[in-house]
Amino acid sequence: MNLEPLTQGRLDCLCSIYAGINLLRLNGAIPDDEPSAWEKFRTAVERIEKEGDLSAAVLEGIDPEDIPWLLDVLGAQNVEGVSPSDIASRVGPNCGALIFFCKKEEPKTHYTVVQGVDAETGDFILFDSYGFSRLTAGSRLDGETVNICHAWVVSD
Repeated sequence: MNLEPLTQGRLDCLCSIYAGINLLRLNGAIPDDEPSAWEKFRTAVERIEKEGDLSAAVLEGIDPEDIPWLLDVLGAQNVEGVSPSDIASRVGPNCGALIFFCKKEEPKTHYTVVQGVDAETGDFILFDSYGFSRLTAGSRLDGETVNICHAWVVSD
């Protein structure tokens, strides 16, 4: 039998929290150490439990409309929704974009962070909790077309 272990995230929908933490780590708003990230993760889960529906967040994910609230809970200031077509112009050193995309295969939806753009190919370089590394030309992931539905940046 060729049984492979499940990776973290295959049974839960908490990628939005990971993406928020990763975005703020890139921006320098969260120190680059695991204890600091853990505290932010704990804070987010506790606030969801107190103010929302923790079971729904774990099993169904966080609605895109709630991402500014989540980023605020994580300590972000100046969260701005941006058009997917503006992502390339808004990312750079220490400034990523949190994106939400949809595709046909599992995971069908996912939050991740664009940390840069490859100047030669136009690929989005990802800083991703699931292990994805690139969106080829900003729209293909592992050969499958994805639709970036929402994007946010944390501006100065």
